[in-house]
This record gives sequence, structure tokens and C-alpha cells, in this order.
Amino acid sequence: MTGASLRHTTGNRTLCSNNANSDGYGAPGSGGRAQAGLPDGSISEGIWIDAPVDRVWEVINDIDNLPGFFESLLSAEWIAPYTGTRLGARFLEVHESPRASRRWIETSHIVEFAPPDRIAWASQSEGRQPTLCRFTLEPHNEGTQLTQTIEFLPARIEPPV
Repeated sequence: MTGASLRHTTGNRTLCSNNANSDGYGAPGSGGRAQAGLPDGSISEGIWIDAPVDRVWEVINDIDNLPGFFESLLSAEWIAPYTGTRLGARFLEVHESPRASRRWIETSHIVEFAPPDRIAWASQSEGRQPTLCRFTLEPHNEGTQLTQTIEFLPARIEPPV
């Protein structure tokens, strides 16, 4: 399964949205919802995908597919010496706001890695509030329930050593 086929399966829409965020951390109106237990301004949204967890994990686990999940994300690339997904791995995200006509780069590092159930990374850039993005996959009705959560963190975080 490729990123394109997963996007097709999900209706070619970005899973997370923060409609108040002009930087485009998701498609407007895609239905991101605040949830109890998450910090203020954080959002979470789930979608059922007609594919087994292992196939969805293959797509989520490849950072080349990340732009299909975030409206503002143009590209993601590993920071040497990292070349693949693992706990502590670091990568750069290049974003461009579709509404504010500006571009920025975030440095991200993987803080949770539990294949094929969960992956999360913390992202930060100069002058922006740090975020934690998490994908959770659960078997459901012969397919996968994929939940994407974005938490806005209160302070700068450091990658694991």
C-alpha cells in the first residue's frame, strides 16, 4: 500500500485540522476535535481505513508519506545519521502555510515508537509552540481505526540522548 492509496482510502483528506490555526496544520473543516485530557488547542481525529493495521503502518512509518496527512507539510527528510524510523530518530519538516503565505522548518524527533500500534514525534521551530503528533492504529471491523492527535506542548523539549 502506498501513501497515495491510503490517501485515496481516506477520501484524500487531511486527518487533523485546527481551524483556528492559520498555519494549516490540517485541512479546514476536516473535523479535528478537541478531546478531554488533551492540552488546550490540541486536536484529535480518527478515521476507519479498509486495510489491515500492518498495511496502514507501512504508510504511516514512512516519512515520505507525511505530506499527505498535513496540509502545510511540503516535505520531510531524515537528519544524518538517521535513515529510518526508530525511537530518537530526527528529521526536518518543511512547511508552507496555505493561508498565511509563509514557510518554516521544524526539527522533529521520534519520542514513541511501538510498531505497528503507535508512533509519535515532537516538533519545534524558532518562534513556534512545540507540538507532539501521534498516530495510533487499532484493528477495527476488519480494517484499521487510525487516530491522529496533535498536542500543543507548553515548553521546548529535548530529544532523547
